[in-house]
Amino acid sequence: MCKKRYELLDTLRGFSLLNMIGYHFIWDLIYIFSVIDNTLPNLFYIWQQFICISFIFISGFCWQLSHNHLKRGALIFICGLSISLVTYIFTPKNTIIFGILTFLGSATLMIILLHKILSHLKPLTGFLLSLFFFIFFKQITRGYISFPFYKIQIPDKIYTNHFTAYLGFPHDDFTSADYFPILPWIFLFISGYYAYEYCYNHKLLSYFEKKLSPFLNYLGKKSLIIYLLHQPIIYSLLNIAL
Repeated sequence: MCKKRYELLDTLRGFSLLNMIGYHFIWDLIYIFSVIDNTLPNLFYIWQQFICISFIFISGFCWQLSHNHLKRGALIFICGLSISLVTYIFTPKNTIIFGILTFLGSATLMIILLHKILSHLKPLTGFLLSLFFFIFFKQITRGYISFPFYKIQIPDKIYTNHFTAYLGFPHDDFTSADYFPILPWIFLFISGYYAYEYCYNHKLLSYFEKKLSPFLNYLGKKSLIIYLLHQPIIYSLLNIAL
């Protein structure tokens, strides 16, 4: 498959990144500086879900565009661990364990092993199945799996330690300011993987060559470094201003 830069993907990633910066700015005002009441409307949660869903889906879509999955996956995973260490040292009450970078690094590495298996399904079938399983497992961290009008309770004994929390089964004492376990998010990542396959097979990738916004495009190309730096910068600015 031809691996080239599709500018629209950078633009979409940059748009999600800009939303994430705005979200974290408000989050810091609420949970770190306590200058905004934390009884926010459901729209705040919907905003947060939109951001993380778009990031993970786009990352899955871009998986086959990477030139070195092992190197990239390991780098992102290590960055995720670094964020866990930094937050544990400087903001222990808001420590991030198994955050989005840890997940994205894990997912990137996991697809290396699953790539041949996933390729046996037709892209549209794989896309629909992975979305179904993402919805089905969406509440697994809360102790059950569900679909409209159908709910299955998961035995409590599965939710035992940090490893099970990494998989999607957090124990009672587990807390994290940002939590993206393997389940259910791996299925959203895989849906992005199949979306790329579908676009490739139907010659739709040319539509992603357009650059709609140079600014958002630039943000998207620098997404990892911006992600690593934006919270320290926001925190420092707010600490000075407040």
